[in-house]
Amino acid sequence: MVKRIKKRIPKAEEPELELEDGAGEPGTGEPAAIEFEAEPQSLGEQIEAMAEDEFTEKTAGLFKWIIENGKVLAAVGIIAVGAGIAYNVMQSSGHSKNAEASAAFFGAAEAQAKASPIAAGEAPSADERKAQLEKARQLYQSTQTSYSDRKVAALAGFGLAGVQAGLGDQDAALKGFDAFLGQAEVDPFAKIVAMQAKATAQENKKDFAGAIATWEAVKAADAKAYGLLAGLEIGRLQEQQSKPDAARKTYEALKKDHAEELEGMAGRAYKAELDKRLGRLGS
Repeated sequence: MVKRIKKRIPKAEEPELELEDGAGEPGTGEPAAIEFEAEPQSLGEQIEAMAEDEFTEKTAGLFKWIIENGKVLAAVGIIAVGAGIAYNVMQSSGHSKNAEASAAFFGAAEAQAKASPIAAGEAPSADERKAQLEKARQLYQSTQTSYSDRKVAALAGFGLAGVQAGLGDQDAALKGFDAFLGQAEVDPFAKIVAMQAKATAQENKKDFAGAIATWEAVKAADAKAYGLLAGLEIGRLQEQQSKPDAARKTYEALKKDHAEELEGMAGRAYKAELDKRLGRLGS
């Protein structure tokens, strides 16, 4: 049984953007994807910190942390989403099989977390990362098979898709993300993270048009919360498509639609990046 720890997730510091060009191929001058400094707290500590909250607060708090810190990559995003929900199920359910299913899922999530740690400076070697991903893949598959009648099976499929993306099988990853998103009921925060993970997998396949469409869906889900991040990603992908005019229009629209947000303290880094990109495009 997991011990309940009375502790809250500390309020995230204002994100510090890493704004560098050339995140893709060296010398291309392509704009970098937006990434944030991660809070130096282990996954286990974050999950334990949710113990005192109700279900909505637990999931919302962790998903909000993911979004605020720009963790859109499947390997990290899915870990936090799935493990957070699984932890809640294990804590709140008195049914032994629910607890067993959640524990099985959490074992897979921990293996995946070791492959892509949240805290900086913990990156494993390539061989260690692959070994952890393979372990997570097997555990997620086992969880799906053993608890196919439980909701955690869908979460295991979600986690498995992230592992497959990490192992380079983008087609299998996309199939898994689509299966998760195609369910009748999907937690709205989990849906947002799943769409971001899907966009990442599409970009890894060089399907820039597909990735743009997915980011458009993220923006449509909640323009106020995700519109600025999604717009920056859309513009970056348009630049990678060699469509500078389209990218310029996207950036100009962002400055207009999010003018108030960009002038605030939290929006300054975004504004600087937008100005930088527009300057590069000759606007």
